[in-house]
Amino acid sequence: MILLSVDPGVVNIGYCVSMVDPEYQFMEYGVFNCSGEGANYTEKLDDETNRCLVFFTELFDRWSFTHVAWELPPSFGGMGQQTRILSNVTALKVLTWQREVYFDCFTPIAMKKRFTGDSKAEKSAIRDEVIKRWP
Repeated sequence: MILLSVDPGVVNIGYCVSMVDPEYQFMEYGVFNCSGEGANYTEKLDDETNRCLVFFTELFDRWSFTHVAWELPPSFGGMGQQTRILSNVTALKVLTWQREVYFDCFTPIAMKKRFTGDSKAEKSAIRDEVIKRWP
């Protein structure tokens, strides 16, 4: 199983490609800056979505993903922020449909609970768990 995990943000998208079988291995990871350019909000949003589509297409072409997972955008962000994140995630979702790859999404609370045992874990606790699992 090859998994693409995505943490979408307003400007940056964190991603990790990992192989799960026969043992867990990180294959590629990084941060993609999806900032768009344009004279107005709509043009910027279109450019960001297109950049995400190109970026994710290149990842899909480089790796044969069997599963894709991403974080659901928080509801507390401003409407413009949430729209931008959802637009970028939609580009990813369309690729998963086109390539018939299993996908799922998760909330930060659910991931924190599963990863650290505490749904309200601070970033330092998450970082400690990552360091423990990935020397």
